Amino acid sequence: MASGWGITGNKGRCYDFWMDFSECMSHCREPKDCSLLREDYLECLHHSKESIRRWRKPEPLNQSIRASNQMASGWGITGNKGRCYDFWMDFSECMSHCREPKDCSLLREDYLECLHHSKEFQRRNRVYKEEQRKLRAASRKGEQAVDGTTH
Repeated sequence: MASGWGITGNKGRCYDFWMDFSECMSHCREPKDCSLLREDYLECLHHSKESIRRWRKPEPLNQSIRASNQMASGWGITGNKGRCYDFWMDFSECMSHCREPKDCSLLREDYLECLHHSKEFQRRNRVYKEEQRKLRAASRKGEQAVDGTTH
């Protein structure tokens, strides 16, 4: 929707891209300074680059990398490659050549882990809980030892 809010009442899927582009346009000297942000916003709205990539023949790897480096998507906020871009490219390459999506499940898992860190957080939580369990056990053992000596 034009207001930036989606049909469900939450932020629209392209609202963040619009805000970045809008902020750039209000602070820049020339519109071309914000061309990459505009490309990102329009890609979010129309998926034109994604559609072209989906329907054309796969290119040799070195050409597809060169083409993707010219695109605004895949680049981080500082202008360098995004932190998960390499994982995405591996997954995307696999999906464009595989017979079944399940063939690329490990690459998809790696990409999603890079984005969300869910396995990392689960592991951290398990380690934290184990440390807390050990501390509680040690404190109970210490209390029992103190109680045993005073009787």
